[in-house]
Amino acid sequence: MERAGGEVVCSSPAADTVHPKNRALHSDSHRHTLSSLQADLSSIKETTRTTLREVKMPKIVRPENCQPARTLWYDRKKYVTINFVVQNPKDVQVDIQDTKVILSCKDVDDNNIYNEIEFYDKVFKADSREKVFDRTINLLIRKVKENVAWPRLQKDLAKPAWLLVDFDNWRDWEHEEEEGMAEYEDFVDMLNEMKNKGEPPAMDDLDDLSD
Repeated sequence: MERAGGEVVCSSPAADTVHPKNRALHSDSHRHTLSSLQADLSSIKETTRTTLREVKMPKIVRPENCQPARTLWYDRKKYVTINFVVQNPKDVQVDIQDTKVILSCKDVDDNNIYNEIEFYDKVFKADSREKVFDRTINLLIRKVKENVAWPRLQKDLAKPAWLLVDFDNWRDWEHEEEEGMAEYEDFVDMLNEMKNKGEPPAMDDLDDLSD
């Protein structure tokens, strides 16, 4: 376009004169870029969550001059229950892994308590729980292989003096028709609802549920 005085002014086409095909290509490119950014963001979030899970549990170091807690355990179809007997436990650290569990704490007299147990078989650490009471630290360990009896808690055949079978709660479930998932879920609910006081709930109440 030529104006008075001979000045020539060139301008780009207005936005509304852009060819529809080019506009569609631009829109598709924008959507692709947005999708890529969202995928990258999701990947970053997942990586962050994984990293947080990995660093959430600090490594438990065996303290000097420590002693093991008296430990009671019993076996069920879907899980194993472990009770570490510690009077007024404090500074409790429990690391449940796929193949073992580590406990570290102090008792009422400030004695260092340390237990490390390599399991008889693999467990689901994500489905396992711990609960601290006044006189015990209760662990509910979910088995990988359900309906397979554990003849002992630990992999090693040699049983330490501090590890005992809880015969008050033991029962021969191998000859029962079905125990069901309800027992496991009810027990987890009871643990979650209990206040941090008193002894862990007796399994007698749960026995009634399966009758």
